[in-house]
Formats: sequence, structure tokens, C-alpha cells
Amino acid sequence: MAPERLTDDTVPTRKETATGSSPPDSARRPLHRTVTLALAAAALLAGTAVGTRGWAKWKASQLDRQWRSALDERDWQRAAAVARRLAVFRTADGDFWLDLADCARELDDAELAAIALGHVPEDDPRHLNALLLQADLLFGELDRPLEAAAVWKRMLQLDPLNATAFQRLIYFYAMTVQRAELVETIRLAMERHREPPEAYTYLVLSDRLQFSDALFRIRRWRKQTPGSEILEVADAYFASQQRRPAANGTEIPEVREGSVHPAMQQCLRKYPKNLEVLAYHAEQARLRGDHDALRRILLEAPPEAERDARFWRFRGWLLRLADRLPDAEAAYRQALNRNAYDWRARLELAAILRLSGKTGEAAEQSRIALLGKTLERRLLELPNAAALDGPIVARLYEYARQLGDRQVVRALEYRGVRL
Repeated sequence: MAPERLTDDTVPTRKETATGSSPPDSARRPLHRTVTLALAAAALLAGTAVGTRGWAKWKASQLDRQWRSALDERDWQRAAAVARRLAVFRTADGDFWLDLADCARELDDAELAAIALGHVPEDDPRHLNALLLQADLLFGELDRPLEAAAVWKRMLQLDPLNATAFQRLIYFYAMTVQRAELVETIRLAMERHREPPEAYTYLVLSDRLQFSDALFRIRRWRKQTPGSEILEVADAYFASQQRRPAANGTEIPEVREGSVHPAMQQCLRKYPKNLEVLAYHAEQARLRGDHDALRRILLEAPPEAERDARFWRFRGWLLRLADRLPDAEAAYRQALNRNAYDWRARLELAAILRLSGKTGEAAEQSRIALLGKTLERRLLELPNAAALDGPIVARLYEYARQLGDRQVVRALEYRGVRL
């Protein structure tokens, strides 16, 4: 499944608005960072620089004239140099910071533009737009998505109904394989009727996240944020999903089923309590039939694994092998309570029910699991996560209805989807 593109070919100016804007294309030409804004140093020196009130007023007036002159003459280098000294006098001046962002645009200095946009005062009516543009720069040209995510969260604190912030944050969580945060944010967006179309795709595929350009993007991000556990684990996850052409024209995994990808092995050593890493190793242990390794992972998993459907599915598998059918059934039901869209757990539950003589419910669970499996395949074939056509939406609606996911049913009905 190809990812949706969040791109914007422009560098932000104060005239741009948040409506319909997208993160800028991260493939712009290299930045010429000829100017930096030392705001922290300016703040520390403010007391010395200001001196008396009269002197401060005179100094600010002098710098302001130089600033305006440089802008009028389109001398962007000089304007940026003056701005470094003027900033301490204009901390609450939205026009100054937006003009500086425009200046940074002319200098092709995304770092300076992001700093300027982040200093537009909160009481300025353009503050939210400035934050969105700042986040787009951080996510795109500057390759610092963790900082961008913090800005989107801030936007939602200020404007809980901001659909653009929800869309960006959902994409970020999906791309970085933060499943719990992804599902939580999707459901919060649905509650507020601000979910993007792709939210439904990510919700159903939360255990099978795939992006064609994930490794390319994440490895760029890691260069700017070395040492990030989130990015390193996402890198290892998508690396472990890579496939290569086979002799018969199909594609096969680069790492044999049941074997462990080297990047994931390294992550286990570095982050032994990371749920994504543990879930990966648990699945590989299950595939190769290593019951002891799987049991050890479940015993050593952190408390938050109790809230993760995958770990309950692994427990159910071990309990079935031990012929503890009632306990296995309970484990699979726990898995489905946490993720009703896990058709694998539902199919395994159906097998347990048949063995227990509950043939009627077993047939019903198998039927619903098949609906989920078919829908998953259709979603994975989409050109991008947002390309939900009428037939797929109808399938999704019916599937959610049969699962009893009232929130998804109501969200789709709110958007006019009914059967």
C-alpha cells in the first residue's frame, strides 16, 4: 500500500493559511543556512542590552528602521542580521516574526523560518496557522518529525477540532509504528468528527502497517535525531518487512519466516521492554515453534503488554498447545476486547470453539474473521491509505457493525454512510 503524500512545494509565508495545506516536500534542495537566530542568548543579554527604558526605546527604533530598510531593499542577509539584534525588542510582535519567516524563505533557511513561526504570540490570530507551517517545516525539510508531532499536539490543545493537526499526527504515528498512540488518536478524532479518510484504513490495519517509502523517510529522520528509540524501532520494523523478487516472479521476505532480522535483534538488546520489538520476536518465535522463547517473552513483557491484543493472542496460542482450551478461549477473547479487528485472533478463537463443541459460535466467528481478512487484503491493495472507494467503505461499515464497534459505525453514519 503506497502512502499518502503530505507535500507542499512552497516555503511558508505569513499569507498562507492552514486550510488544505500539507507538509512540504522533504526533497527540496539543500538549505543555505547563512543565518541563525540566537534567541536564547538574546534573552540572557536582555537586561544588559535594554539598560534604561529610554535607551531601549531609542535602540529599538534604530534597529527597526534598519530592519524595514533591509526588507524594502530585499536585502535578506542584512535583514536577518538585524533581526538577530531586534528580536529581543519584538518578542510579542507577530508581524515581526512572520516577516522574519518571509525573510528566511528568501534565504532558503528552513531552520530560521521554523524558529520565527514558533515565536508568533499565542494571542495573535495567526498563531495556529504559524504553528502548522512550523510543523510542516519540521516534518518535511528539516526531517525532525518528533518535534513536528509536539507542535501538532500543541495545536490540538489550542484547537481540539483542528482536523489538519489530527491528520498529520495520525500519519506520524502510523509511519513510526506507534500503534497505541495511533489508535487512541484515531478514536479521539472520530469522537470529534475530525478523522481523515485514511484513519479507517490505519485502524483496521494497525497490526499490518505498510508504507512503500517508510525506510527512505525514517532513515532521513534518524540522521537528524540520532539515538531516538521510536525512529530506530520503526526503521527495524520496516526493514524486517522488506521483500525481494523470487525466481518465479513473486516476492519473498528478505529474512526467512521464523528467523530474526539483524536490526530487530539489535533493538531487542537496546530496548528489551519495547512492545513493538517484543511483539516481533514473539511472532518469530511462534512461527519457528520455539515455545520456550515465546513463553519467556510473555513473562518478561512490561505491564503495558496487558493492553496489547497481540500478546493475548500469543498467550492463546501457547494455551491451546497445552490443551488448556478454556484458558485459550479466554485469552483470545481478551485479545479481541483490545482489538476487535484482529481477524487472526478471531479465527483462532473459532478453532478453539469448535474443539470445545461450540460449533454455532465457531461458525459465526469464522464468518466474521473471513470478512476481516478480505477487507484487509482490499485495503493493502489501495494506491494510498485515503483512497477508500464506495464498495470498500460499505465493507468497512458492515464489518464494524458486525464487530459491534459503535464508534466507527456512528462516525461513518455521520459522514453519510449507511447500508
